[in-house]
Amino acid sequence: MFNISIEVRSSTLIMLYIISFIFVIRFLGMVIIVGILRGAGDARSSLIIEGLTMWFIGVPLTIMGAFLF
Repeated sequence: MFNISIEVRSSTLIMLYIISFIFVIRFLGMVIIVGILRGAGDARSSLIIEGLTMWFIGVPLTIMGAFLF
């Protein structure tokens, strides 16, 4: 039904590998921050960690990915 070229297939597989790697890292961070720190009653540290990583790592990488690559 769907006939895709070899180039499209290889590009899709590369993107899936990258996305799955990123998701594993993000979800491990969520478990550590949300599960452990907030469960222990330390909501302020988890807020600071999440905010800093989002603004100083996530946003610049997104901008670089959108405009440079």
